[in-house]
Amino acid sequence: MVDRNVDALEFMTKNSGVLTLGRALKADRLASEMTQAELAKEIGVTRQAISGFEGERDFPSYKTLKKIARVFRMDEESYVRLMMQDLMRKKGIEGYVIDVKKSAS
Repeated sequence: MVDRNVDALEFMTKNSGVLTLGRALKADRLASEMTQAELAKEIGVTRQAISGFEGERDFPSYKTLKKIARVFRMDEESYVRLMMQDLMRKKGIEGYVIDVKKSAS
């Protein structure tokens, strides 16, 4: 059996640098000792979707992002902030800090 906590530590050590949504999702999944398939089943997407999110080839919808945050007991605003920063980086807009706050509605 694989010790997933060791996997999470190794992942974070090898992937230090800019924190992206994909890296955060993978680190949270490994720290929670979940496989991509287990997370996918929990939130109602395919394993390939999880792979795409973690590999930074795709972004989850807001609805999916909320589900992921719930699974990991994380603040969804943190994930939204990372996603916005990733999108801006992809468009060549760097050097800004995103301030995300959920509206009271």
